[in-house]
Amino acid sequence: MVKEKKLNSVNDPLVSVIMNCYNGEKFLRQAIESVYSQIYKNWEIIFWDNCSEDKSAEIAQSYDSKLIYQKGGQKMPLGAARNNALKVARGEFIAFLDVDDYWSEEKLQIQIPLFKSRKVGLVYSNSVTFHPRGRKVIQFKKNEDMPRGDVSLRIIEKYFLNLQTVVIRKSVLFGMPEQFDESMHVSEEADLFIRIAQDHDFECTTEVLAYYRVHENNSSWTNTERFLVENTAIINKLKISYKNKHDYDKASVFLLNKGHWNCGFYYLLNKNKKKALSSFKKIKGMRIKKALFILAIFILPKEILCFVIKYRFF
Repeated sequence: MVKEKKLNSVNDPLVSVIMNCYNGEKFLRQAIESVYSQIYKNWEIIFWDNCSEDKSAEIAQSYDSKLIYQKGGQKMPLGAARNNALKVARGEFIAFLDVDDYWSEEKLQIQIPLFKSRKVGLVYSNSVTFHPRGRKVIQFKKNEDMPRGDVSLRIIEKYFLNLQTVVIRKSVLFGMPEQFDESMHVSEEADLFIRIAQDHDFECTTEVLAYYRVHENNSSWTNTERFLVENTAIINKLKISYKNKHDYDKASVFLLNKGHWNCGFYYLLNKNKKKALSSFKKIKGMRIKKALFILAIFILPKEILCFVIKYRFF
């Protein structure tokens, strides 16, 4: 009880929760309520309505002044929408919650104290990914899959972040030349976190504090083909920040492999096995794994194959 009272004092730093919304009425109340139910009370929601055509605005505006409603003049890419919302944020820390998803009530209470070291620029948590019908898609991360400290190479070797779990020190975000890269459509989050990792430590908790909903409208499911283009752009940015050529070369291979792998997945979803094979063959290394999946393309049903490729290997 003493700990909770301390966390909820007027001296607690303000957390700005960025919520971008486009036609999100279906799950919107659950997302917003998960912020209002936080044990940690010093927060604000910056709600960016990206020109929704449903009842999203009506739902958002039904809340009190802790939800700051903003609306752009025209629909814009996700990165641009988040950047505009960030300009309104007043908090010392920035968190993100998409309108499809929701938080545990303990999320901010557990994460904010993990910023005690000024070296820490970002804190993340464990999460669960699930289907709207309640079927769990991804099991909880294991402790060894949740690195701390200098993660500049680990985050590229095996990307481990979910935006809904992340809290960032605002001074870190605005100390960078750009926040979200507005030219990107599927990798803007990864690009941002990879850049933060070059100069700042990460901290984490193994507690499951966020719940990510998978459905057919998720942008990463419908624009997977762009991963290769955007991963190549990230590689070009890393040329500036990487001082060690060996580490840069290693990071480049990982990012290109991820791009080819996701393109292969995209082609499988669209029933183009020929292009899927072409993408998988471009992956460097992993000879046994690659051979097994090329064989599996002709054996496994599409649903099982896509599940395994998407969630077990990259």
